[in-house]
Amino acid sequence: SDEKSLKLTVEPHPRKLYVFDLKYSGSLRKMNVGNYELKITTPERRRYAWSNTSGSWDLRNLNNVELTFNMGPIKFTVSGKLGLTESKLAVATTKPGTNDFTIEWKFLKNLPERDYYFKIDGTISILFKLKGKIDNIYNGNIEGA
Repeated sequence: SDEKSLKLTVEPHPRKLYVFDLKYSGSLRKMNVGNYELKITTPERRRYAWSNTSGSWDLRNLNNVELTFNMGPIKFTVSGKLGLTESKLAVATTKPGTNDFTIEWKFLKNLPERDYYFKIDGTISILFKLKGKIDNIYNGNIEGA
């Protein structure tokens, strides 16, 4: 699709001008594939890492999505399976001193049983798990970890 642009200027106080210049490709009706570049100018005209960001996404195959996000010299890449009920994503970065990690979740509901699972695994692992059976609004049995 064709590149589109949006430029927003905000001056909350005299001589405090902020400029947001966004260029992107992708259809607003079907945003499966696209990219963007955002340049932010502040009143100080300093170059912050977030002053120049860009990225891309490819969501055509939800079993193998690709997302990239660039902020200054740092690049983040997310790839893997993406879904509302089940996902497993690998996150990689070029930021020095930062390790790659995975994000995984499952939200399964087979009434009356439910199984909720959320995990971040890298240098430090975080796991949240709920499993149980809900008979009605007054009765249920839930285990957590």
